[in-house]
Amino acid sequence: MMTNIGIDNDGSEQPTDTAYSMGGSIVDKDTAIQEKIELKRAELHRASIRYGLQSEEALKISQELDVLLNEFNKSKK
Repeated sequence: MMTNIGIDNDGSEQPTDTAYSMGGSIVDKDTAIQEKIELKRAELHRASIRYGLQSEEALKISQELDVLLNEFNKSKK
């Protein structure tokens, strides 16, 4: 799992349990990965409609979604 780094009050870098969302707001890691999963699912849905579910494009996106889902599941253990 990736460790996020934040800047402490004294300017030093410290590990943090927060991640940044697309809007720049601070959210927890689970919420950030869930947002990425939902975006990737929507992307896969669009690709499957446009190119077909067995297309190279859909396969590539599906594999990217698998990586995100595995990352999320690891964070739950």
